[in-house]
Amino acid sequence: MPTKELLRYKAEDNFKDFYEKIKSLVPELERFMVASLKVSENQGKIDRQFYDPIGMLDEVYLDVFQNLPENLEIDALKQLLFEKSVTKIDELVQKEAEISTSIHADDILKGELNRLQEKWFVDIDGDLLLKTELDDISYKQDHQWSPKIILDEDLERQLIEKLDLDESNFVAEEKRSMMGSVYGAIPSRSRHILELFVFGEQAENQISEIMKIELEKVNRILRIISEKFRLI
Repeated sequence: MPTKELLRYKAEDNFKDFYEKIKSLVPELERFMVASLKVSENQGKIDRQFYDPIGMLDEVYLDVFQNLPENLEIDALKQLLFEKSVTKIDELVQKEAEISTSIHADDILKGELNRLQEKWFVDIDGDLLLKTELDDISYKQDHQWSPKIILDEDLERQLIEKLDLDESNFVAEEKRSMMGSVYGAIPSRSRHILELFVFGEQAENQISEIMKIELEKVNRILRIISEKFRLI
């Protein structure tokens, strides 16, 4: 059993073999970490090429090595690794933004769901706006060009394939910018759900367990996000 082997490595204080074994058990975790940080770089939330996703993942593995519970099934181990990786990304982005909050996670999610379901659309500049904002005189008088957000092509490809979007609709730079703007408007916890689904290759029920969110809400969030990309 893989976890028994990991426990043996821990008892022997053999992190090298522990590291190689656990990496082979969850190869999708590295793809998730790399892609999630790359998106944050594209969006300007963290400095480009300043943070090493593999180094961050090493910290996750070391944490699990030092605190590995006994009698842990493989699925539970994978869930634990994704949970710690999501937390690690959150801590980094929050540190960069110098943000702290004590709001309950469920309250945050309710607010995100409300935001996701609002009547958003992308204007000609690639900005995501509420329809009601068109009647706002400050928008009409003071709207200025905003920097374009273009995701890396590999990230775009994975997103298009996983959400079953029409690839031909995202060839023009204007459409790619709109995709980046829509992506950038997704609230943080909802974005983790999307990235676990697209880059982490996790099923909806696995995401529900990792994020501690009801399966119905996970399905609902993914459906709303997919619909928004299809409106581009």
